[in-house]
Amino acid sequence: MKIIYIIYKIKNIMYIYLIESYEVGSKKYKIGYSKHPNIRIKQHDTGNPNQLTILYTFKSKHNRKVESALQNLYSHKCIKNEWFVLDYLEVSGFIDLCNKIERNLDFIVENRIN
Repeated sequence: MKIIYIIYKIKNIMYIYLIESYEVGSKKYKIGYSKHPNIRIKQHDTGNPNQLTILYTFKSKHNRKVESALQNLYSHKCIKNEWFVLDYLEVSGFIDLCNKIERNLDFIVENRIN
């Protein structure tokens, strides 16, 4: 059963991404996940007058849970849907934080902790 779960997870690996939306004097960030972040950013670009840039991508087996953990962590900084106002340290520490969350989720799965 565990082998099937591992194969399923490997086939369903996606990327957690951090997109920056820049306009003069203001930056906001979108936290999301996608199998193809470069395609996803084009969808966000439609109808968005600001310049969008993918700052970071993180390959994840637990994409929905990692995204949810990040969004919950920064919920007090949410300005609309999945868009957040983050400071320099939060942006620059994005990959490290994703790694920590991913490792914790791996531990939970491997040890069947609910």
